[in-house]
Amino acid sequence: CQKKLEEVSQRASEFGLLSIVLDVTYALAVIGFTVEENSKGERLMLDFIDRSESMANEFEVRRCDGLNRLGILWSERSELDKSESYLRRAEVICDKWNTPEIEQTVEHGVLAEWAMQGGGKREAVKTLTRYYIAQLTGMQQKKDQSASYCYRTLVRQQLGKQGFEPEEWSKNCMGIAAYYADVGRYNEAEQCFNKAFSVLSPAFDENSQKLADFFWGKAKFLMEVFASEAEGQQITPESVIASRDLWGSEYQAVIIPKYFPIGKNFDKARAVFAETHGFFRRALDFYVLDGYVTDHFNILMDISKLWGSLSIFEQDLGRKAKMQKRRITLLEPLAKLLNPQHFAWQLQHLHFKLGEIYNEMAEIKLDSRRHTAGTSSKEADAKINTMIDKSIKHFQEFITAIEGNPGDNEDALVSAHFAVARLHGKKLFNTPAETAAALNKSIEEYNVICGYVDKRLKEGAGLQQFEHELQLAKQMVQLLPHKIEMIRKSVKPTTD
Repeated sequence: CQKKLEEVSQRASEFGLLSIVLDVTYALAVIGFTVEENSKGERLMLDFIDRSESMANEFEVRRCDGLNRLGILWSERSELDKSESYLRRAEVICDKWNTPEIEQTVEHGVLAEWAMQGGGKREAVKTLTRYYIAQLTGMQQKKDQSASYCYRTLVRQQLGKQGFEPEEWSKNCMGIAAYYADVGRYNEAEQCFNKAFSVLSPAFDENSQKLADFFWGKAKFLMEVFASEAEGQQITPESVIASRDLWGSEYQAVIIPKYFPIGKNFDKARAVFAETHGFFRRALDFYVLDGYVTDHFNILMDISKLWGSLSIFEQDLGRKAKMQKRRITLLEPLAKLLNPQHFAWQLQHLHFKLGEIYNEMAEIKLDSRRHTAGTSSKEADAKINTMIDKSIKHFQEFITAIEGNPGDNEDALVSAHFAVARLHGKKLFNTPAETAAALNKSIEEYNVICGYVDKRLKEGAGLQQFEHELQLAKQMVQLLPHKIEMIRKSVKPTTD
């Protein structure tokens, strides 16, 4: 077929039939790309583009398509600047095909009915050009441009039904939502999630994986905004008010403008928690432990984080402690259910997180004890010590699992040793001898930290962020023996 086309092109050229020559050249170029003879396809397409320049409108669609193909080719070769030069040339051609009703729709984000008429091929290639530029600018880390082109592409795809596949379309729409969330435009992000759901919902069964992924994605979005405010990041009113209506009034954001910024309003915080928790639970309906261990684990970790964020807004210490208890109830059973051979990383992460949660719970109880001027009962003190012991146990499980080969967990390893050292010093005892024994264990941990961090810093490890903590550890190694000595001296000798 290719050989016959070449013969036709040769004869047409001899008779001066340029249109036929260009038709055949374009067809040969496309065949070259299709059979992965890219160098030949590139040469022929460049020839077609150069020779068709004088044929104003007749070959514009194919010239634009050819420039797109060259843009893709150079993108695959990782020559992004050269790729962009071809795609921008294609965009210049596309911009001449101004269809006001479509461009106004794309510009203002208000969806309207539109039927493809005579310009169908032009609109199809124009949509593809926008799509390719969106992908390229994303690869170039030009996030603003990429999001803008992606949005315009999605609108064109939905209006013109060109390349409109609900699953892929919704995935890209949620990708734009992630961009808006990253730049603090939370209202627009929620609009995109609402629109994605309206496309996914009719196309997939309610219990499908696609919808489970949607619910998980929206839950994570709300959780991160919630956590940001809980951790002290100021959510400004500008972040929650839409700068524009992306998809029409029926897809407007609801949760973000209604509840954010939360400030110190616990009722708002509880409402956001309930909405977000509901989305996580719907994702869990699909991602059950039997068959989806990793996904199930990750969702439970997300829910635990959600509870942790809610506890920051709570002022009552008793209720704070109960929220931490909910996290433990959620996660601790996994320690017995996960196979250490197949889920080693998850278990390491789990033990570190449980160590942190038990530590936080103990701190809440110690804070409550301080508020009552140390008048707590022996039973209450014993419970605090139990929490501390469990925190130490989980941190030690983590340390044992990665010691000798920490890999990317070296920061966490040092943090775990610091946590254990401090935890020993928090325990409550009735006798000076017990207190002194616990402090000696703290000294042992601080010595481990000093030796490890000193050694790794000399080896050039990136642990500079622990230099301050290293100095603190060295100070504790010097100070704690004096404290132990003072405790021993405070014991009055008994007489027979």
